[in-house]
Amino acid sequence: MTTELTWLKKRVASELNRDKRVSLVEWGHPELSIKKQAELLSLNRSSLYYQPVPPSPEEIAIKQKAAAPLPREAPAAFITAVAAKVRL
Repeated sequence: MTTELTWLKKRVASELNRDKRVSLVEWGHPELSIKKQAELLSLNRSSLYYQPVPPSPEEIAIKQKAAAPLPREAPAAFITAVAAKVRL
């Protein structure tokens, strides 16, 4: 039985992407715990509970400022602009 389970776990992990394997988890299953389902599907249990947090407006502003083009007309202006970005 162990050989079959090992084979099945490898097969599922290699043929199904992570999102599909997550969708196979049955949260209210009467006999299989989440721990066992995660093990059988080769999933990390913590990833099942993770809820991504959207970026804050401040984080978005910082990323936009960092992604803004730098002036390249004069080396001194370029260095000043880079130094200002590093300080944010």
